[in-house]
Amino acid sequence: LAIRNGEQARPDNYNSTYWDFVTANQQRISSDGPPVSLETLMRHMQFTEDEFAKLREAERLSNELVQLEEVAMNAVKGRFQDENGVFTIEKAPDLKLARDLMHGRRYHQAKGKIMESISEFLLMLDKRTNDEVRVLVDRASICSDVALSIMAIGVIFTSGAYVLLKRRVIIP
Repeated sequence: LAIRNGEQARPDNYNSTYWDFVTANQQRISSDGPPVSLETLMRHMQFTEDEFAKLREAERLSNELVQLEEVAMNAVKGRFQDENGVFTIEKAPDLKLARDLMHGRRYHQAKGKIMESISEFLLMLDKRTNDEVRVLVDRASICSDVALSIMAIGVIFTSGAYVLLKRRVIIP
């Protein structure tokens, strides 16, 4: 979350397998760069507002899921929320509650909603990207046709110039 929000620097070679390596090796990869949020990076890449709306929806749902995870983690430590939602009540740890929260239907439904928003975002991104690629391929095709036409005209003029020069200069 800190990396996503730009509160912590993005590690070098940060990709989809980064956390698998962190989990396996128990060490994080450092970064020399400044912290920058995912949204800032995406704005530089010119994502559309509709695409951002889908991501904001996924982020909102993800933040709600983080709250559920926070309740579970605190239940393991024996801390529970008071009427203000602050973890001030101290009791015996409730591992069953924590397990139920992290592996229960509510958690998986919330995660499914997040993934649904991300999937819709990816579909929008794929459509926009494919549309842009199609436009660029069409432009490239037109440029190629123009270049071939110019070359053909050049060959015709060169051939004509050769014939004309041969008749007027070389043969006489």
